[in-house]
Amino acid sequence: MDPARRLLSGIFLALLFGLFGLFLVVMGGIEVYRAGRLSEHSATIEARAFDWSTVSENAGTSYELHYEFQIGGTTYSAGDATGRSGLWQEVPYDTWVASQGSGTLTVRYVPEEPSINEPAVYPPGDAGDHVVEVILGAVCCLGGLVVPLLALVRPRR
Repeated sequence: MDPARRLLSGIFLALLFGLFGLFLVVMGGIEVYRAGRLSEHSATIEARAFDWSTVSENAGTSYELHYEFQIGGTTYSAGDATGRSGLWQEVPYDTWVASQGSGTLTVRYVPEEPSINEPAVYPPGDAGDHVVEVILGAVCCLGGLVVPLLALVRPRR
């Protein structure tokens, strides 16, 4: 492969890496925002719990369910940073079992934005994993920008 083509393919790969990092920063940032909103001001409601499931992996078994609740005639459920809703939500085993018996799950939500919600069994607004996602994304993004710049300014042999 000639040097110019090798340089261009390296720059292209680095830019893809940077775009991936930017994606992580944006998605993680949205989740950090959602967690912050839940920790600032939230209310609780009894949601209807349904469709219980278990997922077994090497790390152990996780317990998941679907839930939904209504506010002002609009139905809300578990969602994420991409805007999807009606997602499976992992909960602790005791909560999973109790929700099967009662058919309900206590959910914390932001009154001004009920699509931001989570099971109340978790501490409000825990953003730990998402902060790591933002940091990792920033590192990828910077690497994806710095490597092409260095390749362009590096003296040719």
